[in-house]
Amino acid sequence: MQKNSIKFVIISILLLFIIVFISPHLAVSYINYTYGPEIYVSQVSVSSNLTCLYLHDVNVQKKSISGVITRAEFCYINNTILIDGGEIDLSISNKQIDRDQYPTIQISAKNIDLNVTKGNISANTTGTDIDLPYICTEHGLIEHNKYSLVVNNSCININTFQGSFEHLITSQGFSAKSGYFTSKNGPIAVQSIENAQYNITAHGISADLEDRSVYIDTLNITNDKIYSDEIIVRGIFIENINVENIKDSELSITIDISNIKANLKEKKFSGNDTCQNWLNIIPKELKKQELSQIQLTGNFSFYLQLEPVSLKIKNSCKLLNKPEFIQKIKKPFSYTVYHPDGSLFIRESGPGSSQWVTLTSISENMIKALTMTEDPGFFNHTGIIPKALENSLKDNIRLGRFYRGGSTITMQLAKNLWLNRDRSIGRKIQEAVLTIALESSFSKENIIELYLNVVEFGPDTYGIGAGSVSLLGTHPLNLTISEALYLSLRLPCPNKHTSYEEKQSTIQKLIDAGIESGKLTEEDLLLEGVDSFSLPW
Repeated sequence: MQKNSIKFVIISILLLFIIVFISPHLAVSYINYTYGPEIYVSQVSVSSNLTCLYLHDVNVQKKSISGVITRAEFCYINNTILIDGGEIDLSISNKQIDRDQYPTIQISAKNIDLNVTKGNISANTTGTDIDLPYICTEHGLIEHNKYSLVVNNSCININTFQGSFEHLITSQGFSAKSGYFTSKNGPIAVQSIENAQYNITAHGISADLEDRSVYIDTLNITNDKIYSDEIIVRGIFIENINVENIKDSELSITIDISNIKANLKEKKFSGNDTCQNWLNIIPKELKKQELSQIQLTGNFSFYLQLEPVSLKIKNSCKLLNKPEFIQKIKKPFSYTVYHPDGSLFIRESGPGSSQWVTLTSISENMIKALTMTEDPGFFNHTGIIPKALENSLKDNIRLGRFYRGGSTITMQLAKNLWLNRDRSIGRKIQEAVLTIALESSFSKENIIELYLNVVEFGPDTYGIGAGSVSLLGTHPLNLTISEALYLSLRLPCPNKHTSYEEKQSTIQKLIDAGIESGKLTEEDLLLEGVDSFSLPW
């Protein structure tokens, strides 16, 4: 009896030895022989309760999945596989990964580096946990052709496209805070999106891809090229978003925002609405001063293409009311002007003021010179020339900065009367609206008379009266065509010290061109006006 007990103990020890020490080696050999070279296992161990196998350093080289798994736990009692650590390359077809496809086994993973490709979309993640169809990662890089996203602390259901994220950065420089998305075509909500390059931040964004719409609660813009002060736009609703050519190298996105349509791929923009509706969507920061007093009638439409540059405008905007700021300049008024050092001072002007020169006291040569150099179509346009704006836009895009604004005489008058010297899109919008107000309220003769009395001809030299006397020693009524052209040529850079004699070559070219085009006659070259006399200032 005692011998049988000893034999039983010895046999039990041998069986335990075989199970603990030999069976893992047998398992390794069996797996590598059966599944190799697609799956190769370096080491296998068994759990203490003998219900689970632990596979170590598993090399997988299958058609759709490859990589090295640090540790895989297979428990045959509940049919689960847990992958713990490693790096996996996974290729996904367009078919959904449905957990119902795996009724007898559950696969999950944690703490892995995952490289996923699906068509022309790739994702590289670290610190990833998988419990199909859910994938959660600490850090991920998603790329589609030339577009890329960096995502932190994100989870996604790859079947329904539901998920959330804490931080997202795009290759175009946009950064988004926490948000969620409910489905491929359902709502998306983001706390905020910002772009440091353009100093733009959007708060409270919600989008519905099924309705093809986006709502932005607040948009903050701090960009000197747009406007000198911060602009806050509230309640932006973008609709009719149409995304096409998702497999192409560039996305084609068409959107409607209020009364503007934009095709971002083709860089085409258009809009058509009443003038008052255009005025209503201008942010209140741009409506400082006079714009808030304006009411408009008529319609305004535009079509803009950036590559190549093409601009078409139809404008029938007219002033509907008589704003106070327009009434003020029909009599003596004060406005802000600049010393050469950039400091400000207040100057008096307007009909009846001490330095005012009426149009009848100004040589017609000055009017001809001004329209030759500054605004050839002045007497025929309504204040805004699309072709001039188009040429200006071409130069600005070519130079990569705000070089010139394509301003007419009326636009320059608006700028001199009410705006600062800031070169921005916002100021051009203000200038355009104020130009409409001027063109609706004054005749061309009144506008050019105002213009000649407020513009700067030289350092601290404002108005045609002071300009004629201090720079040429003559009364405005006595100006020859050469002298008038000299004064006109000074307008773009009035503080640049260039004498009348130094400009003779340019003046002569302008005269020759004027005679050839018929804008000037031989009679224009003769001295016109009355005998010179002293002005009262």
